[in-house]
This record gives sequence, C-alpha cells and structure tokens, in this order.
Amino acid sequence: MDRHRVDHASDMETLLKSGGLIVVALTVLAGVLAVVGLLALSLHLGDSRAFRLSAIRISYFDLFRSGLVLGGLGLVALISARFSRSLFWLLAWPAALCAWIVVIPGLIKTVEPPAQPISPPSDRPVFTRMPDVPLSGESQIRDLIDIASPADIHRIRTDLVSHVWKTETLPTEVMPDTVVRGVAAPFAFVEDCLERTDYVEIELDYGFRAIAYHLVPSGGAEAVVIFHGGHTAEGFVGFLPVIERLLCEGYAVLGMSMPGTYTNHQPRWVNSSFAGPVLIGGHDDYAILESSNFSPIKLFLHPVVVGINWMVAEFHYNKVSMAGVSGGGWTTTLSAAVDSRILQSFPVAGSLPFYLRSVSPQPVNSIGDYEQRTAPLYRLANYLELYVLGASGRGRSQLQILNQFDASCFAGVGALGYAPVVEDLVREAGEGGRYELFLDDSHYEHILSAVALDRVVAELNR
Repeated sequence: MDRHRVDHASDMETLLKSGGLIVVALTVLAGVLAVVGLLALSLHLGDSRAFRLSAIRISYFDLFRSGLVLGGLGLVALISARFSRSLFWLLAWPAALCAWIVVIPGLIKTVEPPAQPISPPSDRPVFTRMPDVPLSGESQIRDLIDIASPADIHRIRTDLVSHVWKTETLPTEVMPDTVVRGVAAPFAFVEDCLERTDYVEIELDYGFRAIAYHLVPSGGAEAVVIFHGGHTAEGFVGFLPVIERLLCEGYAVLGMSMPGTYTNHQPRWVNSSFAGPVLIGGHDDYAILESSNFSPIKLFLHPVVVGINWMVAEFHYNKVSMAGVSGGGWTTTLSAAVDSRILQSFPVAGSLPFYLRSVSPQPVNSIGDYEQRTAPLYRLANYLELYVLGASGRGRSQLQILNQFDASCFAGVGALGYAPVVEDLVREAGEGGRYELFLDDSHYEHILSAVALDRVVAELNR
C-alpha cells in the first residue's frame, strides 16, 4: 500500500512538473508577444501596422493585447500553484490555451473579399427612383452653373485659390517640411509590388500637421496616384487592396488622410484670433478659425498641393491623378477643382449637390461636416461648378463614383439628373476635358468596390 502511494505521489509530481513547465513556457511566450507588440506601439506603428499570416492580418496592438491576456492567465496559474499542490496545473494550462483560442479570433482581422453584386432591394424602391426635389429638368440644373467659357473657369478657380490661400495663385513652390526616404511601409502588404516608402511631413497653421507616405512600386513609376482615405481612423491605410492594386499596376501612390485622422496631428487647443483658446474636437470646430486671413479649408487642401509640388520636382512624374473615398472623395473633388495639375480625378462617395442632400434616400445628416457645407466656400463655387472645374482642361477627366445603395450617404440615383448637364458643360466650355458619372450598384457599402476599382484602373491606363 505504501509503495502504491509512493508511486502515485511520484506520478503526480511528474504531472505537476510537466504542467508547470508548460504554463511557464506559455507565460514566457505571452511576455515575448506583449513586448514585441509594445515595441511596435512605441515606434508609433499603431493599430494600422500589422503582419500577415496567409490571409490573416494581425495588428501589433492586437498582438500586445492578446499577449497580456495569455500572460495574465499564466501568472495566475503560477501564483496559484505556488501555494497549492494539486491538479490545478493540469487544469490551468489547458484553460489558458482555451482562453487564447477563444480570444484570438476576436483580435485578428481577416482580409475581406470584395463586395459581391446584389440585386436592388425590392422593399426599398427609393434607391432606384429619382428623388422628389423642386427642380423640374436639366434647364433648371444648368441655371445653377455659372460657367460658359474658359474665362469663367479661370475666374472661379482664382476666386477659390484666393479664398483658401489668401493669395492669387497656388503655392506651387512650397515643399514639405520633412522627408525621410526608405522608411518602413505603413502596413503589411500581401503582394510584393512595393519597392520603397518615403515619409512626408507637412506643417500647417495653428499647429496642425499632415503626414503622407510616398509608395514607389517595384521597378519605379512614371505616374503617381494620390489616394486619400478620408475620415476613417486608419486613414488611407484602411484601403490596402486599393493601394496594392495601384502599385501592382505600376503607379506610385501618395497616401493621405483627413486632418486629425490616422497620424495627422490635430492640436487640442488653438488660439482663435477673436475668441481666444478654443478646444478642437472635430472638423465642425474648425469653423471658429475662419477669418479674413485664414480659411480652415486650407487644412484640407494645402497638403495635397504641397505633395504635388514635391513629387513633380523630385520625381518628374508625367501624370498626377487623384482618388479618394468619402471625405477623401470630397478632398479629391476640391483639389481637382483648384489644381489643374491633377489630370485624372476619381472622387468616390464624396459629395452631392445641396439640392440632393437630406432628401430620401439620404440620411438626415447628409448635408455633411463643416467642410462639406461652409457657405463662404460654396458661394464661390457650388458642387456642380466644382465638378466642371475638376474635369475641365486639356487632357483632364473626372470620373465621379457614387454607390447607389450606399448605407452611409450620397446614395440613390439623383445624380443621374445632373450628370448629363455637367458632361455637356465641360465639353461646351471650350477648355477640353471629360466628365463621367459611374453609379455603382454592385454593393451597399460606403467603399470603393472591386467593380469601381476596375473602372478606375481602366481609366488610368487609357
């Protein structure tokens, strides 16, 4: 009997030691994961920086967080075992593994496939019929556009530049404040089409700062596409499939984002010329900065102009194009209107004329943020006139892309009413150029779909 007890105790001791070693190993592994993730965060890689395992994208922040979870469970097991000789070891480390298996799927982000085509929702015909607005036809829409000649285009463009920059001409000589060649890419790529990444920093008024990344494809490029990610927290890096497609098609990319998003710096407090210190939370707060000497719209457009200045001077690209989604689509519309160096523009889900906003199927807030509706700007050029300006000029074109079933904003078929008018006026104004509307009915998201991206690439390759 004593011998059996001794053997049983010896077996138990072996099991406990084995279990303990496994828990210690798991805890050490968790510590390593947490340290790697923490180092990545300390280098300002952020939640948008990640590595890939096949089709799975795991951000460094998630790595740090999941390492803490597993490490915490391991430490609990170790501390408990220190004061209790029991089968807790055998229960603790499988429990830690199970917890890891349960937690990690919620922390990783898989690459989503392109949105699949859908049929128009039969129970929501509002997306397929013209909205009820007090404009009876194309003649009334045409009356909203005060453009009939190249002189009109020049006049309106000059007025816009004067309003935004308080000068008569674009600041085409201004260069970025900081450029660092050959930095780490701002995200993990699936395709091997990237040769080099340059970091570009542009200082703005009131302590704002814009960060852009210049991505050069393998083998170099003769043309560049500015891609603007808009309001999303991840900025342009949230559109990895788009960036990769452009690079693999042989285009350099300048990735940009809206003020105060992604790595762009937005000061917490600014000193208004007439109101004193003002707490800045979002774009709507920028209105308080408007004065005779400064337009907050400069915070949105100046980085684009400076980026073009630098790329043309440094790399001599023979064509500059621009595309953007949501707020990036709005930025694309405005930038193409004021800067004729942008030969091809592709604003995606970025704007509609005011008469189509806040009418079904648009949500109530479709009139937009500050930059979408600031009266001093749109008194100079309404959206229809901005579309004409963005498309007008020798060798220039604009393909406006709107999502018919967009769940966020600018949905429906209302744009079909003004598109022929804008197209005709671009042709009749006499400067050359081409405008086209593409109504994407392949999905119901606020994105640049795979279908629309094919159209963009086809236009770029013309």
